[in-house]
Amino acid sequence: MASALDALLSAEAQAAIVAAIGVAERGTAGEIKVHVEARCPDKDPYQRAVELFGKLGMQATVGHTGVLIYVAAEQRRFAVIGDSGVHAVVDTGFWDTVASRMVERFRQGAVGDGIVAGIVAVGELLHARLPAGSEPKNELDDAISTGEPPAGHSG
Repeated sequence: MASALDALLSAEAQAAIVAAIGVAERGTAGEIKVHVEARCPDKDPYQRAVELFGKLGMQATVGHTGVLIYVAAEQRRFAVIGDSGVHAVVDTGFWDTVASRMVERFRQGAVGDGIVAGIVAVGELLHARLPAGSEPKNELDDAISTGEPPAGHSG
């Protein structure tokens, strides 16, 4: 039975996203999480991302270096937010750069490619500004999370 995530992203897109997270985090102190839902339950995807940041435990990373990429796939709406450790090392245009890379792919109808483009942009920053210490550790699961109940779920 297909999951709600499978209805939003192909298996190939999901695999590409998870692989991109692994590459982006490798050798850095950063942690990237992707959360995908069909539609944003709030009017503002940024507010939804802030809510999810806490629910996903992203504020608990060592160094506060979590980055959440939130996507409402059917609406092509998204937000990218980072914790205080990330904000401390980025300039004001960084988030705009990430967003513009994602929007370019979304406009082409390629949601998975847009998410990967955002991950790559965040990874470039992490490699440049937040290199790992002596023992890098993957603090957050690289799997894509979703707020959608599994297909066939009632309740």
